[in-house]
Amino acid sequence: MDNILEIKDLHTYFYGEDLMTKAVEGVNLPVRKGEALGLVGESACGKTVTAYSIMRLIQSPGKIIKGQIIFQGKDLLKLSAREIQAIRGKEISLVFQEPLAALNPVYTIGFQIGEGIRFHDREVSNKNQKEKVLELLKAVGIPEPESRINDYPHNLSGGQAQRAVIAMALSCNPQLLIADEPTTSLDVTVQAQIMELFLKLRREKGFTFILITHNLALCSQVVDRVAIMYAGKIVELATTEEIFNHPLHPYTKALFASIPKGIAGKEKLETIGGQVPDPADKPSGCYFHPRCRLKKDKCLQAYPEYREIKPGHWVSCHFTKI
Repeated sequence: MDNILEIKDLHTYFYGEDLMTKAVEGVNLPVRKGEALGLVGESACGKTVTAYSIMRLIQSPGKIIKGQIIFQGKDLLKLSAREIQAIRGKEISLVFQEPLAALNPVYTIGFQIGEGIRFHDREVSNKNQKEKVLELLKAVGIPEPESRINDYPHNLSGGQAQRAVIAMALSCNPQLLIADEPTTSLDVTVQAQIMELFLKLRREKGFTFILITHNLALCSQVVDRVAIMYAGKIVELATTEEIFNHPLHPYTKALFASIPKGIAGKEKLETIGGQVPDPADKPSGCYFHPRCRLKKDKCLQAYPEYREIKPGHWVSCHFTKI
């Protein structure tokens, strides 16, 4: 299967007066055309920075130091500002983490959804633009779109605001849609509705989908492959079935152990001791070793090679065995 996106040796750092924060450090990630890929890890692992790097949205004091982001044969990091603007929103779209923060409170949702259409098609008529916005509102399941098109963000519930943001991202029929923690601020019932919506839209529109989340369970019914990220690096990559049935990296195993599997109070819930290292002060050797129960001397001395342990299953651990 052809790759629509290939991230190669990506490094994105942030600079302060006396420190350098390595938010993303050597990420290699292929994304196959038409697939749904889950990018999973705790907060501060570099997931959102990776998404912003793809979109070329990293601002000072952040900087993409090196690497390649190949989309449809073009290295996005070599494009001019005008060239990347022509791709951003039209060919690659991002659903931001906080829907109400992504919406401008002084404009109607109809105006904001139509903004991308107007930007990428300067000759679109007001009538055709309105028709497209109404179609999008219907597609994302907002009731009574003819009246809601004139609503402001504060008129919407959290779930409706998220649907409006998804409509904005889909306004120009992108080939690649990235959703950054799209259900974080929603209750469990609405979370399920939003994920069902992504599945429905993907079937109908056929876009490639990257789901960024800290929730492994959320990925189980949604994505085809899962990439596990820790401290700015990909530490494991495999199909969803393989990851769920045969996790190999100690961090992946620890994430699974922390997922509730039964009725509350009937089991002991595992936790991962410690926390993700400060990106400005990472430990020597394997970055997970301070929290790893299986660590050995070698883990403190050298970062493990990222290798294909069996076909399609990549992992970064000194002592991984099939």
